[in-house]
Amino acid sequence: MGEEEEKYDGMLLVMAQQHEGGVQELVNTFFSFLRRKTDFFTGGEAGAPEKLVKEAFAHHSQLALKAQKEKQSREEKEKKEKAERAAKLKAEEERKKHEAENEPRIKELTDEEAERLQTEIDQKKDQEEKKEEPATKSSAAETAGKPDKESDSEGEEDEKDKGKIKPNAGNGADLPNYRWTQTLSEVDLLVPFDVPFRLKGKDVVVDVQRRSLKVALKGHPPVIDAPLYNEVKVEESSWLIEDGKVVTVHLEKINKMEWWNKVVTTDPEINTKKICPENSKRQEGSDPGVVALFNNSQPIRALNGSGTPLGSSPCLLLIDLPAVYTGNKDVLLSLLPPSVLSAQLSDLDGETRSMVEKMMYDQRQKSMGLPTSEEQKKQDILKK
Repeated sequence: MGEEEEKYDGMLLVMAQQHEGGVQELVNTFFSFLRRKTDFFTGGEAGAPEKLVKEAFAHHSQLALKAQKEKQSREEKEKKEKAERAAKLKAEEERKKHEAENEPRIKELTDEEAERLQTEIDQKKDQEEKKEEPATKSSAAETAGKPDKESDSEGEEDEKDKGKIKPNAGNGADLPNYRWTQTLSEVDLLVPFDVPFRLKGKDVVVDVQRRSLKVALKGHPPVIDAPLYNEVKVEESSWLIEDGKVVTVHLEKINKMEWWNKVVTTDPEINTKKICPENSKRQEGSDPGVVALFNNSQPIRALNGSGTPLGSSPCLLLIDLPAVYTGNKDVLLSLLPPSVLSAQLSDLDGETRSMVEKMMYDQRQKSMGLPTSEEQKKQDILKK
Protein backbone atom coordinates (compact mmCIF):
# COMPACT_ATOMS: atom_id res chain seq x y z
CA MET A 1 0.00 0.00 0.00
CA GLY A 2 2.84 2.40 0.86
CA GLU A 3 4.67 1.84 -2.43
CA GLU A 4 1.41 2.22 -4.40
CA GLU A 5 0.66 5.54 -2.68
CA GLU A 6 4.14 6.90 -3.43
CA LYS A 7 4.01 5.79 -7.07
CA TYR A 8 3.09 9.26 -8.43
CA ASP A 9 4.87 11.37 -5.80
CA GLY A 10 7.57 12.53 -8.21
CA MET A 11 5.13 13.78 -10.82
CA LEU A 12 2.79 15.37 -8.27
CA LEU A 13 5.72 17.06 -6.54
CA VAL A 14 6.75 18.68 -9.81
CA MET A 15 3.17 19.91 -10.30
CA ALA A 16 2.99 21.28 -6.75
CA GLN A 17 6.25 23.20 -7.20
CA GLN A 18 4.79 24.93 -10.27
CA HIS A 19 1.74 26.23 -8.33
CA GLU A 20 2.81 29.43 -6.59
CA GLY A 21 -0.64 29.70 -5.02
CA GLY A 22 0.02 26.67 -2.86
CA VAL A 23 -2.36 23.82 -2.05
CA GLN A 24 -5.50 25.79 -2.89
CA GLU A 25 -4.30 26.40 -6.46
CA LEU A 26 -3.14 22.76 -6.83
CA VAL A 27 -6.58 21.41 -5.73
CA ASN A 28 -8.33 23.85 -8.10
CA THR A 29 -6.15 22.64 -11.02
CA PHE A 30 -6.94 19.02 -10.19
CA PHE A 31 -10.76 19.60 -10.20
CA SER A 32 -10.41 21.70 -13.37
CA PHE A 33 -8.75 18.69 -15.04
CA LEU A 34 -11.60 16.40 -13.91
CA ARG A 35 -14.19 18.88 -15.26
CA ARG A 36 -12.53 19.39 -18.63
CA LYS A 37 -11.11 15.99 -19.44
CA THR A 38 -13.49 13.55 -17.67
CA ASP A 39 -17.19 13.05 -16.93
CA PHE A 40 -16.49 13.06 -13.16
CA PHE A 41 -19.17 15.68 -12.43
CA THR A 42 -21.83 14.55 -15.00
CA GLY A 43 -21.28 10.85 -15.64
CA GLY A 44 -22.68 9.47 -12.39
CA GLU A 45 -25.69 9.79 -10.17
CA ALA A 46 -26.52 13.10 -8.55
CA GLY A 47 -24.35 13.71 -5.48
CA ALA A 48 -21.98 10.81 -6.29
CA PRO A 49 -18.93 13.06 -7.01
CA GLU A 50 -19.43 14.99 -3.77
CA LYS A 51 -19.77 11.74 -1.76
CA LEU A 52 -16.57 10.33 -3.28
CA VAL A 53 -14.62 13.49 -2.45
CA LYS A 54 -15.90 13.52 1.15
CA GLU A 55 -15.02 9.83 1.72
CA ALA A 56 -11.50 10.33 0.35
CA PHE A 57 -11.06 13.45 2.48
CA ALA A 58 -12.26 11.69 5.66
CA HIS A 59 -10.00 8.68 5.05
CA HIS A 60 -6.82 10.68 4.50
CA SER A 61 -7.68 13.17 7.26
CA GLN A 62 -7.90 10.26 9.74
CA LEU A 63 -4.54 8.87 8.57
CA ALA A 64 -2.89 12.30 8.88
CA LEU A 65 -4.21 12.84 12.44
CA LYS A 66 -3.07 9.34 13.49
CA ALA A 67 0.43 9.94 12.10
CA GLN A 68 0.65 13.30 13.90
CA LYS A 69 -0.45 11.73 17.21
CA GLU A 70 2.16 8.95 16.90
CA LYS A 71 4.86 11.50 16.13
CA GLN A 72 3.93 13.60 19.20
CA SER A 73 3.90 10.48 21.40
CA ARG A 74 7.32 9.44 20.10
CA GLU A 75 8.78 12.89 20.68
CA GLU A 76 7.39 13.01 24.25
CA LYS A 77 8.85 9.56 25.00
CA GLU A 78 12.27 10.59 23.68
CA LYS A 79 12.10 13.83 25.70
CA LYS A 80 11.21 11.88 28.87
CA GLU A 81 14.03 9.35 28.34
CA LYS A 82 16.49 12.19 27.72
CA ALA A 83 15.40 13.89 30.96
CA GLU A 84 15.76 10.61 32.91
CA ARG A 85 19.27 10.05 31.50
CA ALA A 86 20.25 13.61 32.41
CA ALA A 87 18.88 13.17 35.97
CA LYS A 88 20.71 9.86 36.34
CA LEU A 89 24.00 11.38 35.17
CA LYS A 90 23.53 14.32 37.54
CA ALA A 91 22.84 11.99 40.47
CA GLU A 92 25.96 9.93 39.63
CA GLU A 93 28.07 13.09 39.47
CA GLU A 94 26.69 14.24 42.84
CA ARG A 95 27.47 10.83 44.38
CA LYS A 96 31.04 10.86 43.05
CA LYS A 97 31.50 14.43 44.28
CA HIS A 98 30.21 13.48 47.74
CA GLU A 99 32.51 10.44 47.90
CA ALA A 100 35.48 12.55 46.77
CA GLU A 101 34.78 15.12 49.51
CA ASN A 102 34.60 12.42 52.21
CA GLU A 103 37.65 10.43 51.09
CA PRO A 104 40.79 10.75 53.24
CA ARG A 105 43.29 13.23 51.87
CA ILE A 106 46.73 11.66 51.41
CA LYS A 107 49.87 13.76 51.53
CA GLU A 108 53.52 12.80 51.78
CA LEU A 109 55.56 14.46 54.50
CA THR A 110 58.93 15.87 53.54
CA ASP A 111 61.78 15.90 56.07
CA GLU A 112 61.24 19.65 56.61
CA GLU A 113 57.53 19.15 57.28
CA ALA A 114 58.29 16.29 59.68
CA GLU A 115 60.74 18.49 61.62
CA ARG A 116 58.23 21.35 61.74
CA LEU A 117 55.55 18.94 62.96
CA GLN A 118 57.86 17.62 65.67
CA THR A 119 58.64 21.17 66.82
CA GLU A 120 54.92 22.01 67.05
CA ILE A 121 54.23 18.83 69.06
CA ASP A 122 57.14 19.53 71.43
CA GLN A 123 55.94 23.09 71.99
CA LYS A 124 52.39 21.97 72.75
CA LYS A 125 53.71 19.27 75.05
CA ASP A 126 55.82 21.81 77.01
CA GLN A 127 52.82 24.13 77.34
CA GLU A 128 50.61 21.34 78.63
CA GLU A 129 53.25 20.21 81.14
CA LYS A 130 53.46 23.76 82.54
CA LYS A 131 49.69 23.91 82.90
CA GLU A 132 49.53 20.48 84.56
CA GLU A 133 52.21 21.16 87.23
CA PRO A 134 49.90 23.19 89.60
CA ALA A 135 47.20 20.54 89.37
CA THR A 136 49.18 17.34 89.88
CA LYS A 137 46.98 16.05 92.69
CA SER A 138 43.71 16.65 90.85
CA SER A 139 45.13 14.97 87.75
CA ALA A 140 46.10 11.94 89.82
CA ALA A 141 42.55 11.73 91.18
CA GLU A 142 41.09 11.91 87.68
CA THR A 143 43.52 9.22 86.53
CA ALA A 144 42.45 6.99 89.39
CA GLY A 145 38.80 7.40 88.44
CA LYS A 146 39.33 6.76 84.74
CA PRO A 147 39.72 2.95 84.88
CA ASP A 148 36.28 2.69 86.49
CA LYS A 149 34.72 4.50 83.51
CA GLU A 150 36.63 2.31 81.10
CA SER A 151 35.46 -0.76 83.00
CA ASP A 152 31.86 0.42 82.72
CA SER A 153 32.31 0.90 78.96
CA GLU A 154 33.85 -2.55 78.60
CA GLY A 155 30.96 -3.98 80.63
CA GLU A 156 28.45 -2.43 78.21
CA GLU A 157 30.33 -3.85 75.22
CA ASP A 158 30.49 -7.27 76.87
CA GLU A 159 26.74 -7.15 77.45
CA LYS A 160 26.11 -6.50 73.75
CA ASP A 161 28.43 -9.33 72.71
CA LYS A 162 27.10 -11.75 75.30
CA GLY A 163 26.40 -15.16 73.77
CA LYS A 164 28.64 -14.60 70.73
CA ILE A 165 31.36 -17.16 69.93
CA LYS A 166 35.03 -16.26 70.22
CA PRO A 167 36.68 -16.56 66.74
CA ASN A 168 38.95 -19.53 66.13
CA ALA A 169 42.57 -19.17 64.97
CA GLY A 170 41.35 -18.53 61.41
CA ASN A 171 38.93 -15.75 62.42
CA GLY A 172 35.95 -18.06 61.89
CA ALA A 173 34.28 -20.72 64.05
CA ASP A 174 34.50 -24.44 64.86
CA LEU A 175 30.88 -25.62 64.63
CA PRO A 176 29.51 -29.12 65.37
CA ASN A 177 29.16 -30.08 61.69
CA TYR A 178 31.87 -28.01 60.02
CA ARG A 179 34.67 -25.49 60.51
CA TRP A 180 35.14 -22.17 58.73
CA THR A 181 37.85 -19.50 58.51
CA GLN A 182 38.07 -16.14 56.75
CA THR A 183 40.14 -13.21 55.55
CA LEU A 184 38.78 -9.83 54.49
CA SER A 185 38.37 -11.15 50.94
CA GLU A 186 37.43 -14.84 51.23
CA VAL A 187 35.82 -17.58 53.34
CA ASP A 188 36.88 -21.26 53.53
CA LEU A 189 34.76 -24.12 54.92
CA LEU A 190 35.80 -27.68 55.88
CA VAL A 191 32.82 -30.07 56.01
CA PRO A 192 33.75 -33.60 57.18
CA PHE A 193 31.55 -36.62 56.35
CA ASP A 194 31.68 -39.79 58.47
CA VAL A 195 31.19 -42.44 55.76
CA PRO A 196 32.79 -45.91 55.32
CA PHE A 197 33.97 -45.12 51.78
CA ARG A 198 36.02 -42.51 49.90
CA LEU A 199 33.84 -39.64 48.71
CA LYS A 200 33.63 -38.78 45.03
CA GLY A 201 32.06 -35.81 43.31
CA LYS A 202 28.89 -37.77 42.48
CA ASP A 203 28.35 -38.56 46.19
CA VAL A 204 27.90 -34.95 47.34
CA VAL A 205 25.78 -31.93 46.49
CA VAL A 206 27.51 -28.53 46.63
CA ASP A 207 25.51 -25.57 45.31
CA VAL A 208 27.16 -22.13 45.59
CA GLN A 209 24.89 -19.23 44.69
CA ARG A 210 25.43 -15.48 45.00
CA ARG A 211 23.30 -15.33 48.17
CA SER A 212 22.98 -18.95 49.35
CA LEU A 213 24.97 -22.14 49.99
CA LYS A 214 24.04 -25.83 50.13
CA VAL A 215 26.36 -28.71 51.10
CA ALA A 216 24.98 -32.24 51.50
CA LEU A 217 25.65 -35.97 51.11
CA LYS A 218 23.29 -37.34 48.44
CA GLY A 219 20.27 -39.02 50.00
CA HIS A 220 20.84 -37.34 53.39
CA PRO A 221 19.67 -34.07 54.99
CA PRO A 222 21.97 -31.17 54.05
CA VAL A 223 24.69 -30.07 56.46
CA ILE A 224 24.32 -26.50 55.19
CA ASP A 225 21.31 -25.12 53.32
CA ALA A 226 20.61 -21.44 54.04
CA PRO A 227 21.16 -17.85 52.82
CA LEU A 228 24.73 -16.56 53.10
CA TYR A 229 25.67 -13.74 55.49
CA ASN A 230 26.61 -11.63 52.45
CA GLU A 231 27.02 -11.96 48.68
CA VAL A 232 29.85 -13.94 47.03
CA LYS A 233 31.34 -14.13 43.53
CA VAL A 234 30.05 -17.47 42.21
CA GLU A 235 32.47 -17.59 39.28
CA GLU A 236 35.49 -17.23 41.60
CA SER A 237 34.24 -19.66 44.27
CA SER A 238 35.07 -23.40 44.19
CA TRP A 239 34.92 -26.69 46.11
CA LEU A 240 36.83 -29.99 46.22
CA ILE A 241 37.12 -33.26 48.20
CA GLU A 242 40.18 -33.77 50.41
CA ASP A 243 41.35 -37.20 51.63
CA GLY A 244 38.09 -38.75 50.44
CA LYS A 245 36.31 -37.58 53.62
CA VAL A 246 36.26 -33.76 53.74
CA VAL A 247 34.53 -31.32 51.39
CA THR A 248 36.27 -27.93 51.31
CA VAL A 249 34.40 -24.92 49.94
CA HIS A 250 36.09 -21.65 48.96
CA LEU A 251 33.91 -18.51 48.77
CA GLU A 252 35.15 -15.22 47.29
CA LYS A 253 33.55 -12.22 49.02
CA ILE A 254 32.13 -9.37 46.93
CA ASN A 255 32.66 -6.86 49.76
CA LYS A 256 36.36 -7.32 50.51
CA MET A 257 36.41 -4.87 53.43
CA GLU A 258 34.11 -6.73 55.83
CA TRP A 259 34.48 -9.42 58.50
CA TRP A 260 31.62 -11.95 58.50
CA ASN A 261 30.13 -12.89 61.88
CA LYS A 262 28.64 -16.10 60.39
CA VAL A 263 28.72 -18.02 57.09
CA VAL A 264 24.97 -18.62 56.76
CA THR A 265 22.11 -16.93 58.59
CA THR A 266 21.31 -20.06 60.62
CA ASP A 267 24.79 -20.20 62.22
CA PRO A 268 25.66 -18.75 65.64
CA GLU A 269 27.47 -15.39 65.53
CA ILE A 270 31.14 -14.86 66.31
CA ASN A 271 32.42 -11.74 68.07
CA THR A 272 34.09 -9.81 65.22
CA LYS A 273 35.64 -7.39 67.75
CA LYS A 274 37.97 -10.21 68.79
CA ILE A 275 39.14 -10.98 65.25
CA CYS A 276 42.93 -10.79 64.77
CA PRO A 277 43.85 -9.64 61.24
CA GLU A 278 47.35 -11.10 61.65
CA ASN A 279 45.78 -14.58 61.64
CA SER A 280 44.38 -14.02 58.17
CA LYS A 281 46.26 -15.36 55.17
CA ARG A 282 48.78 -12.93 53.62
CA GLN A 283 51.07 -13.04 50.65
CA GLU A 284 54.62 -13.84 51.71
CA GLY A 285 56.76 -10.72 51.99
CA SER A 286 53.75 -8.40 52.28
CA ASP A 287 54.03 -5.87 55.10
CA PRO A 288 50.91 -4.07 56.33
CA GLY A 289 53.03 -1.17 57.55
CA VAL A 290 52.71 0.93 60.67
CA VAL A 291 49.79 3.13 61.69
CA ALA A 292 50.03 6.01 64.15
CA LEU A 293 46.84 7.75 65.28
CA PHE A 294 46.85 11.32 66.59
CA ASN A 295 44.17 13.38 68.31
CA ASN A 296 44.56 17.16 68.14
CA SER A 297 48.22 16.61 67.18
CA GLN A 298 48.82 14.45 70.32
CA PRO A 299 49.78 10.81 69.60
CA ILE A 300 47.31 8.23 70.98
CA ARG A 301 47.93 5.02 68.97
CA ALA A 302 50.76 3.38 67.01
CA LEU A 303 50.61 -0.18 65.70
CA ASN A 304 51.46 -2.44 62.82
CA GLY A 305 49.28 -5.04 61.09
CA SER A 306 49.49 -7.49 64.00
CA GLY A 307 49.67 -4.98 66.88
CA THR A 308 53.22 -6.14 67.69
CA PRO A 309 56.37 -3.91 67.99
CA LEU A 310 56.89 -1.70 64.97
CA GLY A 311 58.75 -3.19 62.02
CA SER A 312 60.97 -1.59 59.40
CA SER A 313 58.23 -0.68 56.92
CA PRO A 314 56.99 2.79 55.99
CA CYS A 315 54.24 4.05 58.26
CA LEU A 316 50.98 5.96 58.02
CA LEU A 317 50.56 8.99 60.28
CA LEU A 318 46.97 10.10 60.99
CA ILE A 319 46.47 13.61 62.35
CA ASP A 320 42.96 14.84 63.09
CA LEU A 321 41.18 12.14 61.05
CA PRO A 322 40.34 11.89 58.20
CA ALA A 323 43.49 13.77 57.07
CA VAL A 324 46.21 11.18 56.31
CA TYR A 325 49.97 11.69 55.95
CA THR A 326 52.72 9.26 55.01
CA GLY A 327 56.32 9.56 56.08
CA ASN A 328 59.48 7.71 57.03
CA LYS A 329 59.04 5.39 60.03
CA ASP A 330 62.22 6.48 61.82
CA VAL A 331 61.18 10.14 61.68
CA LEU A 332 57.70 9.33 62.98
CA LEU A 333 58.99 7.07 65.74
CA SER A 334 60.93 10.02 67.13
CA LEU A 335 57.58 11.81 67.56
CA LEU A 336 55.88 8.98 69.48
CA PRO A 337 56.25 8.36 73.24
CA PRO A 338 56.80 4.72 74.37
CA SER A 339 53.30 4.45 75.85
CA VAL A 340 51.77 4.95 72.42
CA LEU A 341 53.82 2.20 70.80
CA SER A 342 52.21 -0.51 72.95
CA ALA A 343 48.66 -0.01 71.57
CA GLN A 344 46.86 -2.98 70.00
CA LEU A 345 44.54 -2.98 66.98
CA SER A 346 41.76 -4.36 69.18
CA ASP A 347 41.95 -1.18 71.33
CA LEU A 348 40.46 0.93 68.55
CA ASP A 349 36.75 1.70 68.26
CA GLY A 350 34.83 0.05 65.41
CA GLU A 351 34.82 3.03 63.01
CA THR A 352 38.53 3.82 63.45
CA ARG A 353 39.52 0.16 63.27
CA SER A 354 37.55 -0.28 60.02
CA MET A 355 39.30 2.75 58.53
CA VAL A 356 42.74 1.53 59.62
CA GLU A 357 42.11 -1.98 58.24
CA LYS A 358 41.01 -0.48 54.92
CA MET A 359 44.21 1.60 54.67
CA MET A 360 46.36 -1.40 55.62
CA TYR A 361 44.59 -3.55 53.02
CA ASP A 362 45.04 -0.89 50.31
CA GLN A 363 48.73 -0.53 51.26
CA ARG A 364 49.29 -4.30 50.89
CA GLN A 365 47.45 -4.33 47.55
CA LYS A 366 49.58 -1.45 46.22
CA SER A 367 52.81 -3.12 47.36
CA MET A 368 51.85 -6.23 45.37
CA GLY A 369 50.71 -4.25 42.31
CA LEU A 370 47.04 -5.19 42.89
CA PRO A 371 43.93 -2.94 42.82
CA THR A 372 42.85 -1.16 46.01
CA SER A 373 39.37 -1.61 47.51
CA GLU A 374 37.99 1.41 45.62
CA GLU A 375 39.51 0.19 42.34
CA GLN A 376 37.99 -3.27 42.93
CA LYS A 377 34.54 -1.72 43.44
CA LYS A 378 34.86 0.17 40.15
CA GLN A 379 35.95 -3.02 38.35
CA ASP A 380 32.96 -4.91 39.80
CA ILE A 381 30.58 -2.16 38.63
CA LEU A 382 32.06 -2.30 35.10
CA LYS A 383 31.66 -6.10 35.02
CA LYS A 384 27.93 -5.73 35.74
